[in-house]
Amino acid sequence: MTGPETRFDLHTVELICAMEDLPASAEHAAMLDWLIGERRIETPGDLPKARFTVRRAGKDGLALPADMVEMPVADGGRLRTGRTADGHPVLALEEAVCLRLLPGGHSLLEAALQADRLLPALGDATIFALDHALSSNGQCLAHAACLATPDGRGMVMLHAASGTGKTTTAMALALAGFRLSGDDTTALLSPGGSGQLMGWGLPRGAKVHRRTADMLPALRKLVSDDAWDRHGEQMISRSTQHGAGLATDAGPLPVIGVVSLAHADEGTSPYTVQGAFEALESLMRDNISPHPNGFFPGHEARFDIFSSLVSATRCLRVPVRGHPSEVAATIAAALGY
Repeated sequence: MTGPETRFDLHTVELICAMEDLPASAEHAAMLDWLIGERRIETPGDLPKARFTVRRAGKDGLALPADMVEMPVADGGRLRTGRTADGHPVLALEEAVCLRLLPGGHSLLEAALQADRLLPALGDATIFALDHALSSNGQCLAHAACLATPDGRGMVMLHAASGTGKTTTAMALALAGFRLSGDDTTALLSPGGSGQLMGWGLPRGAKVHRRTADMLPALRKLVSDDAWDRHGEQMISRSTQHGAGLATDAGPLPVIGVVSLAHADEGTSPYTVQGAFEALESLMRDNISPHPNGFFPGHEARFDIFSSLVSATRCLRVPVRGHPSEVAATIAAALGY
């Protein structure tokens, strides 16, 4: 039995997400709507096609290569990598899913439906499949917020280590006249004939902490007092962001600035201009995974695009101190807004 099929226009590739014989809960977790729903289209377009197929594993469970290497994972989960007999990269997440990365950006995911942690593993796998589709078609993903400038002519990337205040600073910039394209993930397009590197944000909801809403009172009307989770967070949907005038679906636009947020040190200046090497090292730290056998699949292209980005774009290091609106004002002024 074949389940639903959805299509997404991702600027250089049309991604087709197909479900085969899955229960509703698994379909929902593997669907890409939660991540790129704004890019959904109803009929085929003229872009090259990449297909992401999700189906249940066979009765014997996941079929994995004999030799796999375990990767470090930030949240303590389990991720292993290997290759099939014909050389295709394989990612195994937890003991729940096996994702095969095929030529042309295509991918095949098999799900062990009775496995523990199946639903979060499916969510993580969709991101890997999306990254593969994009990196095979001239783009790459960066762990960074992405905001359109107040004049709508460019994009600013904002990246930071977890806990530094990326989402809070992004929200403060949105309240100051920038417009949120994506709060956590930016897609970068390789330079074209003009050499101008372009960016757009993955249009998912923005997860904010209760402290962020307390520091930015304008957000209080966008959250519910009884919707905070056990971590003190809740999601502000894209429709709510648009309704409040904080979001944009414009893009891709030229990337005119890359901002690396850092924990504040006593006596530091409001910001420093980063050289290309320092800016590249900052991006790599949060975006390129180590692997005993070399680059993680797709990360060669990511390294090349990052190198082009920091060589052609104004890069700043901004310590996070004081009120978020002050940090946002520092970034805006440094970029000429």
